Amino acid sequence: QILPLLHDEDSRIRAAAAATLGPWRMNRAIPALHRLVVDRCADVRCSAAKSLGLLGARETAPALLQLLDDEDPEVRDAAVMVLGWMEAREAAPRIAQRLKLEEFRRYRERMIDVLADLQYKESVPQILDLLGDPDPSVVQAALETLGALGDRKAVPRLEAFLESHDDETL
Repeated sequence: QILPLLHDEDSRIRAAAAATLGPWRMNRAIPALHRLVVDRCADVRCSAAKSLGLLGARETAPALLQLLDDEDPEVRDAAVMVLGWMEAREAAPRIAQRLKLEEFRRYRERMIDVLADLQYKESVPQILDLLGDPDPSVVQAALETLGALGDRKAVPRLEAFLESHDDETL
């Protein structure tokens, strides 16, 4: 029995149990996993969020939205990834808002990709700002997403960016 392990005192056991339930498609665990997204342990919150995503538990999207402000970057990243899996378009404004606050490159890239997947054209101003990011992989993700979103309002800034960079830096 895995479900009782979600209530274990040891956070490692709770996290392992939560991580197991999604891949095993144990839909009856959704309510318990939903409660774990506010667990005191970041690993538990992260595992619960990912399993909820694998289970397609769209009804938990509001709780997952709260994780976008989590103190732990892995939890924030898991929330963005899962909200993308769920195609939770209502999450797009909050993801775009968090984009400029996220300090970790890898997580900014994930946010950009999810905004493209959600076709959230309203994020174009935030993504254009990332053309000045010091990390080339973030700039590349921003360029790809701007192309995917196809918003004509981005063209002047894109042209200016391309004129100021030579072929070797792109």
